[in-house]
Amino acid sequence: MYHTLAKQLAEAGVDGKDLFVSYFENGPEDWSFADGRALYVEGDLPVPGR
Repeated sequence: MYHTLAKQLAEAGVDGKDLFVSYFENGPEDWSFADGRALYVEGDLPVPGR
């Protein structure tokens, strides 16, 4: 993944030394799409895959 991103960004003039990749897993309770509300937890949106 890093190699692909670095290669594509290099085409736009971004040095690979300026690229930082962080991968973080989270659950439905961590998502808000509007107004800072946990829409999955509050039941306003169905949780995908459940």
